[in-house]
Amino acid sequence: MLKPLKARIFIGLNLLCILFLTTVAVCDTKKLIDLDFKNADVKDVLRALAAQNGSNLLIDNEVSGAITIHLTRVTFDNALNIITQTDHLQYVKDDNVYKITQIDNAVINVDYVNNLLSVDAQNAKIAKLIQAIAEKAGQNLVPDPDLNERVSIRLHQIPLQ
Repeated sequence: MLKPLKARIFIGLNLLCILFLTTVAVCDTKKLIDLDFKNADVKDVLRALAAQNGSNLLIDNEVSGAITIHLTRVTFDNALNIITQTDHLQYVKDDNVYKITQIDNAVINVDYVNNLLSVDAQNAKIAKLIQAIAEKAGQNLVPDPDLNERVSIRLHQIPLQ
């Protein structure tokens, strides 16, 4: 059996070790990150960010676009907020996984009257725009489901042909 003084020293050292390990773990969550990309796919930038921090990301297939970014010594959360706000993205943290999705702020207005087509679309996916035109005009138009690009266009009373 340990003597009282030796027992106290032993317990004290163990507590110091636990405190040190806890401090290291807390500091690691505030690890500073550097990012430097020019005209890179936003998915690749997000993956690089996650890799530097050791975080898990689930990136929705609709997330697309290019980004140029230079960040030095920022936290993971700060970098993620900057990227998502700049590229019209949003994220939700579910347990230890960040789920990244595209914010859909598209506007599509289509009218087809007297064989004349009017379209007002802003930041609309081309596939959804084609579907809206097909529905209003009663035409058989089938867009490629992989057509994810976005467009802003305004047309006023033009023949559909």
